[in-house]
Amino acid sequence: MSDEHFQVLFEYAPVALWEQDFSGIKSFLGPLQAQGVTDFDSYLDQHPEAVEDCISAIRSIKLNRRMVDLFGANTENELFSSSGSLYRDDMSKVFREGLRAIWKGNCSFKQEGIVYSLNGNRVEVSLEWIVVPGYEESLKKVLITIREINEQKKAEMYIKYLGTHDVLTGLYNRAYLEEERNRLEHSRKFPITIIIADLDGLKKVNEALGHIAGDDLIKRSAELLRTAFRAEDVVARIGGGEFAIIMPTTDLSAAEQSLERIRDLIREHNRLHPGLAINISLGAASGEKGARLLNLQREANNRMYLDKRSKSLRPEI
Repeated sequence: MSDEHFQVLFEYAPVALWEQDFSGIKSFLGPLQAQGVTDFDSYLDQHPEAVEDCISAIRSIKLNRRMVDLFGANTENELFSSSGSLYRDDMSKVFREGLRAIWKGNCSFKQEGIVYSLNGNRVEVSLEWIVVPGYEESLKKVLITIREINEQKKAEMYIKYLGTHDVLTGLYNRAYLEEERNRLEHSRKFPITIIIADLDGLKKVNEALGHIAGDDLIKRSAELLRTAFRAEDVVARIGGGEFAIIMPTTDLSAAEQSLERIRDLIREHNRLHPGLAINISLGAASGEKGARLLNLQREANNRMYLDKRSKSLRPEI
């Protein structure tokens, strides 16, 4: 096939391609190796400017239309004159890893990172370079491939979110609570308190008014609980109308204050939002270093049921 044919394939490829000349990097690294430098990481730590020097040593040869579009440039020449945009900010760390690959004699490298278009838009990408065969010694021709992965990253983040959060309320889910419970059990964040909260009368609401009303009650209760706790507390929905909260570095006295804060919030909410009232039974248990958090959760659950039972025994006025 003719050179013209390959040029067309390069120009209209569906991925961003940039051919660059890395021979300047080779010229920079060669003398270091000749001087007997063996620990390249330590050298870069001591000479951080070396990364910028190597970036400046790169020469652009050609790039395709997809690369021009990716960076929001109007012309190839506009992007040539701003080629430093490829390795700015976090991408300089990626470039450093690429330098390590070159130092080891590798002819290819792949890493994810962030580039910025000429108008400043942040683009998450998968960047890969490969030395064109025949140029392994000189590095005069290196092909850079960049794939935009913004949507892929969003999908990955959403999947991760679904794995750790309850879809209805946005709180953490049971799996995440158990993971954090196991992690905190071996931490230094004792005393630790666990609170169990359970909606009263949810089954009756579902039966009388339907599950839409029940779900609304759950969501309002979840938001109320979210408001009642600190950012470092783990607030999770673990069942239909059941919630669990892990409070690191919190003793039982502080936990009792939290329970009162929840009750105050419930009263205020029901005062401001007449209609279907929120009623929650609560139980808490605290432990010092060495306590099994699963046992604390069971103890808190038992106390929650005592609270629920005490309400059923109260005479109606």
